[in-house]
Amino acid sequence: MTVDEVVSKLKSESKEGVKNGWSILDTCGEETFGLNFSRVQNVAKNIKNDPCLADELYASTNHDLKVLATYIDDGKSYSLDELNNRVKQLYLSPFAEKFCHHVMAKSPHAVHFIDEWTNCEIGDYKCYAYFTLAEVARQKNNLSDEFYARQLREIAARFHEEPDTVKQAMQEAILSIGCRDSKLKKQSYIVAGAIGKVSLEDGKVNDTTQKLEKKLNVRKLMKT
Repeated sequence: MTVDEVVSKLKSESKEGVKNGWSILDTCGEETFGLNFSRVQNVAKNIKNDPCLADELYASTNHDLKVLATYIDDGKSYSLDELNNRVKQLYLSPFAEKFCHHVMAKSPHAVHFIDEWTNCEIGDYKCYAYFTLAEVARQKNNLSDEFYARQLREIAARFHEEPDTVKQAMQEAILSIGCRDSKLKKQSYIVAGAIGKVSLEDGKVNDTTQKLEKKLNVRKLMKT
């Protein structure tokens, strides 16, 4: 499939009366067809994994094309240097979050970047670290409980020093880790309780414990 064919299919999903999927803030001002994840995914389902096409879509200036690229890319195909270069194309957005979930978390270098970015000074990269950690925690893998427990301890120690964007990414990671097994569930509740209710700059209040309870009501523990 060509880029032009992908554009045509995405445009066909953008119908009159459909509410825009993201705001200008979400897209950092990039073009959009006014779609949301479900509509982009509808198109992606009809495209086979195609890292070469994904590479072309990442080079565009259209947010929806970049989001779609994450669905058809192959995280396992990247070298460490290639991922480093790809990440330079990200910006804090639904695109970056989907890239971390669909590509970064499935690469053999996920843990390397989680450890590197959680200790960096760049807020966007910290968000990428916790987006990736949240998705890695949802997967069946051989990472030890101690790896996840260490992440929880570091989140608890740093949480209140971080900007809202990082706090929300951290909360996502706590919820995913808490759904892995009973031991990590207990530790996640301890961290959620220590964090308490989080007042954000937009006036919203996030209760991490409440969010964890809701998540556990709809998701079974990965290991019992």
